[in-house]
This record gives sequence, C-alpha cells and structure tokens, in this order.
Amino acid sequence: MARDTNGKIWLDDSRLLIDGKDVKDWEPIDIPTLKADEDKEFDNGSRIGYITLDSKKSDNLKLLGLIWGFLKYHHPAIAAGNFNWDYELFRYMTPILNSKTQEERDTIFISWINSLGAVEINEAENQEDSNNIKQSPDLGWIENSNMDKNLVQLLLNIKRAVRSDNNYYIKPTPFVGNPLFDNEREYNKMDYNDTGYRLLALYRYWNMMEYFNPNKHLNKADWKNTLSEFIPKFIEASDELRYKLTIAALIAQVNDSHSMIKEHSGKAWTDFWGTRFAPLEIQFIENKAVVMKNPDKTSMKAGDIIISINGKKTEEIISEKSKYLSASNKSHLLYNLATNVLTRTNEPSISISYIRNGIQNEETIETYAREELPSDQPDSCFKFATKDIAYLYAGNYQSSLLPEFMGKIKETKGLIVDLRCYPSDELIYSLTKYLVTKPTNFARFSTPDITQPGLFRMTGPIATGEDNAHPYRGKVIILVNEKSISQSEFTAMALKTAPNTIVIGSHTGGADGNISIIPIPGGLKTCISGIGVYYPDGQETQQVGIVPDILISPTIDGIAKGKDEILEKAINLIK
Repeated sequence: MARDTNGKIWLDDSRLLIDGKDVKDWEPIDIPTLKADEDKEFDNGSRIGYITLDSKKSDNLKLLGLIWGFLKYHHPAIAAGNFNWDYELFRYMTPILNSKTQEERDTIFISWINSLGAVEINEAENQEDSNNIKQSPDLGWIENSNMDKNLVQLLLNIKRAVRSDNNYYIKPTPFVGNPLFDNEREYNKMDYNDTGYRLLALYRYWNMMEYFNPNKHLNKADWKNTLSEFIPKFIEASDELRYKLTIAALIAQVNDSHSMIKEHSGKAWTDFWGTRFAPLEIQFIENKAVVMKNPDKTSMKAGDIIISINGKKTEEIISEKSKYLSASNKSHLLYNLATNVLTRTNEPSISISYIRNGIQNEETIETYAREELPSDQPDSCFKFATKDIAYLYAGNYQSSLLPEFMGKIKETKGLIVDLRCYPSDELIYSLTKYLVTKPTNFARFSTPDITQPGLFRMTGPIATGEDNAHPYRGKVIILVNEKSISQSEFTAMALKTAPNTIVIGSHTGGADGNISIIPIPGGLKTCISGIGVYYPDGQETQQVGIVPDILISPTIDGIAKGKDEILEKAINLIK
C-alpha cells in the first residue's frame, strides 16, 4: 500500500550548512560569459534573402553545410564557446554564395578556418578495438570534394586536433551517454521568410544526425544525398506551415519512431493536423483500418472497416500524411496513423464510411479534444486471467505492489505480462528478480564519443535479475504489438532472459534507447533515439523491434466477436 508523503513543516531560527559551512558565508561564484552567448548581431534576422539556385550555388551550399557542421563539432575553439556558430554561418553564407570561382570559394573557407585559431595536432595514433566500434565517422568527403589542397589539409588537421569532452554544443548525458544539445537556441520568434534561418535549421539537424545518430547506418537513404535533396526544399519553405512540414519530412528520413515533432509546435502545425478526434479506437488489422471496440455515442461497432473519412479514402490519407511521420518500421507507422491521424480534424464532427458484414454504411460522428476522449485503461495492473493464470498489465503497473502479488501467484501455472502499452513503472529489475536464478545479460548499448564525432562504441553487456534459489516456476508469456515501443521493448528484452518465457504477438515499434531532445529554429523540438540498443550478441533492435517467438495478430473476425486473440493464445499456451 502506498503511503501519503505529503505534509508541512514549520522552521524557526534555522541554518543551512553544507560541509559544515553556513551557506550565507559562501562566496558567490563568478560564471564567465562566453563569447558564443555575447554575440547578438543576427538576433533580428540573418539578412539573407531568397536564393535563386543553380548547380554551382547548390554545390556550394552543400559544401558549406558539410564544413560548418564539421567545424562545429571538431574545432576546439568552437567547443570552448568562443563563437556563436549559428551567426558565423550567416556571416559567411553570402560571401560563399557570391564567390565566382571554386578558387575564390575555397579561399573564403581557408580564411574563415584560420580566423578560428590554430589547433594542437594529436600526434598519437588512436588504437581502437574494432570489435567495440559500432559506427565510424564518415569523413571521406574531405578528400573527395575536389577542394583546394590547402583547404583539405586544414580540415584534416582539425580532424586530428586534440579535443576534450567539454564542448559548448554537445555533451553526453551523465551515466547514460546519449547526446545533450542544451546550448542550441530555439529562435521562437524566427521570421519564416528568413532563408538564412531556414538553412540553419537544415544544417543543424542534418549535422546532429551525421555525427550523433547511433542508428545512422540503418537509414534507408544515403544521408549525404539527403542534405543535397533538402537544400532547395528549405529555400522554398518560406511560410510557417511549409517550413514545419519540410522539417517533418526531413525528420521522417531518419526512420526513428522516437523522432516526433512535439505537439505544441504552433497554430499552423496544429491546424494542419487538427485538434479534435473521433472517439474511436482504430487499429490496422489485415491492412485495413478497423474499429477495435464498441465506441460510445455512435452506432459503430468493433470490427467495422473504415474506408473513407469526410469523403477521402483511408489510403489517400495515409499517402498524404505518412511522409511527415518518422517511423522505425511500417507497423509503428500504421499505429501512429490510426491513433493520431485518421480521424483528426478541426471540425466538430466528421463523416465516416465503413463496411460491416459486406454492407457499406455512413455515419456522422462528433469529435472531441484529446483530453476529452475516454480512457480504457484497466482499473488494476494485476488480475487472474483464470484461477491458475496470473495477468500483469504494464500500463498502470506499480512496483510497490509486486511483492504481495508475486506471493499470491507463486503456485500458478503461468504469468502473462502485457506489454502492449508503455510501462507506468519499472519492471526490468523489479520483476526479473522473481523470474531468474542469477543475474543475466540482456542488452548492450552503443554510445557516442564526443571527442571523435561520428564514432560510436559498444558498451559491455548489462544484466538484470539477482541470485534467487526459488524463482517463479510457471510459464511466462509476454504480449507485444506495434504499441510496444522504447521502454516496453527494453522490458521485453529483460524479461526474455527468464527460463520458460515466450514472447507472442506482432512486431514492435522498433525504437529504443534514451531519447535526446533536439531544438530547431522556430520553436520546434524533436527527439532521436540517443543510444543504440542491442541484444548481448550485438543483434539490432532499432527498426527491427522485438521479434515474437510466436507471431500472431488480431483478425477482423476476432475483433468483431470481441476477442483478444493474442491474450487467448497466451492462456492456451499456459494451459
């Protein structure tokens, strides 16, 4: 039982001491102001107008993005906070664009780099254990871009510069390692007609992914080509909605279900998607949009197949909206579409055409703000599916209740752990200690090296569980589907270490690893899976997800009959 820890305390004549010293006697700390924070020159705009592209300007803008990002994460003077690197981009973009020849362009680059100051070259050879390297920097462009040999040598020297892990623009999260981008400015009042700021957004995000995306090797498209492809798109995105949709389309290239744009991204964004929803739980079953439960306030029923919304076919909606959604795999893309897109509108009602028993019907349904939608969360995290089969729902799980629960079920035939949700509390260590006899490895990570941007090293395996001479002896069945993502997937990996454990269901969301938040000019924020997550043998989980031991998905017929076919399969496996 949880205890009430709220209360009040009144203090009189109190003192606060740290290491025996009264805080009132402490000397104030003088925090120096960095030059990067003092530079305000372009606060009111980049002064870069519309750019009419030709092949030369396109090539120069691509090279500018490559060099700007390389210097940002490699040059010690920038790492020290000596330059506002956003504003340095604005200072040099126009001269680069106005250069008449390659020689003139490269001379500008050389002058720019020299103005940053000399670097100390690391003469020692890095002796890396190739078995521990998951991803290496991709810097072949430096010697393959047909640049002036002096410019090439400058860049190679910076590549070999002595660097510390104290960097103004990037640092690792303590104890975890995923990148933190805390000193990136959001520019909430950015003028969307400002070409310089739009290109800054592209260069910033692209280089973050180039050097600090642990799963870049899984991208379906060549990331270098993505930079070239999106330069003209960002130049043309001269109003708020086009800009934000272009950002979303860029993020979608990363194929990471963690990489969503935050909902509070401005009126133009929310108006495009809509702020209201029909009170329907929809899931793609047999490649069709199917109502999962009998909804309130409508005559629609579980098993109804939605074929159009406001006269637009579901296939059209999917085609139109999916290009703005980042997803690790098709399963989670369809889940996102079903949950967040299909019935979304700004209108008080929508018209839905659907098929039931082969007959087409149509109904107008009232819509609601998201917070007004009913919740179907189970009342309890624990119950008995049958008298000798226990059931745990992770969506409202409380670890404090686990000891009592495990005491009640120790003689049961089996335990079903439902991970078709996001866990509300930690199961990885609290539950596994009841299921295994000793600590067992279940995962490895890859983390970035801040001093060698683009390099990711594998960590040693991590374990769960503890020595236990009397573990739970029943079968353990783990339920997963496309709703299982991130912590759900990591939990499934840990629970799978227990003997006599089976994972059943459909493929999961395929996005694991602590998220890193990325600020983007215009007040936008997005995320990335900040570390790579693997099984102990190095097998990928990103995009792949947790592959069930027994693959089973709901059927339209089963949904219409009110069945939970995955749960029923679990019960039959235990019986």
